[in-house]
Amino acid sequence: MDTKIRIMIVDDEMIVRQSLLTWFEKYGHEVETAASGLEALEKLEQKPFQIMFVDIKMPGMDGLELLEKVKQEYPEILVVIITAYGSIETAVTAMRAGASDYLLKP
Repeated sequence: MDTKIRIMIVDDEMIVRQSLLTWFEKYGHEVETAASGLEALEKLEQKPFQIMFVDIKMPGMDGLELLEKVKQEYPEILVVIITAYGSIETAVTAMRAGASDYLLKP
C-alpha cells in the first residue's frame, strides 16, 4: 500500500517552506513548494496534489483568495490554512470557504 501523499506548501517565507518540505520528505511524501498564490496555481495546472498548506498572509494573492480559487477549480484538494496571525474571524472565514483545518505557526 502506497502511503505517499502529494503535498504543496505555499508560503512567502522561505524558512517555512524549507522546514515543512524537509519534514514531509523525511516521511516519504512528495512535496513541492510555492512562494506565492499565483505560483501555486501554476503548479496545480501541471500536477495534482492531495493537500496544500497555505499561509494566510502573502503579498499579492493572500491565502484566503488562493483557498477560494483552489476549492472552485480543485474541490478534492484538502487545504490547510497556516498563519502566525490567527484570529477567530479569519479562522471562521477560512473554514466557511472550505479549508480543511486552520493551524497557527509557532
